[in-house]
Amino acid sequence: MTRSKRHKKSDLASPMPRAIIAPSLLAADFAALGAEAHRMAACGADWLHCDVMDGVAVGNLTFGPCVLSALRKAAPAAFLDCHLMVSKPEQYVQPLAKAGANQFTFHVEATGTPLEDATRPVTAYSV
Repeated sequence: MTRSKRHKKSDLASPMPRAIIAPSLLAADFAALGAEAHRMAACGADWLHCDVMDGVAVGNLTFGPCVLSALRKAAPAAFLDCHLMVSKPEQYVQPLAKAGANQFTFHVEATGTPLEDATRPVTAYSV
């Protein structure tokens, strides 16, 4: 295999960025979500990954603002990384940010609006 022209030899020797461990809360025991959050943190999790689904963009229905708010109360120091697998994700940013979300990931094709418009709610909440 030949080295890509885009990479210099010095690029290959540079250190890799530190991995971020973000276990998905979908694998947690929902009856003990707070305890599960603490257990994940004790096992070395950097973030808690919250897959937010609306039943439209994907078939499942998962976390919403009420669950996120309860999780924030149970685990106030947790970094909540919210993956919005929903139609019109920009509509979920405000309620989830108020509930305690720290970061959002979404699929731009789900917005139906220009990227600048879709990201405006995220930057408005400085998350």
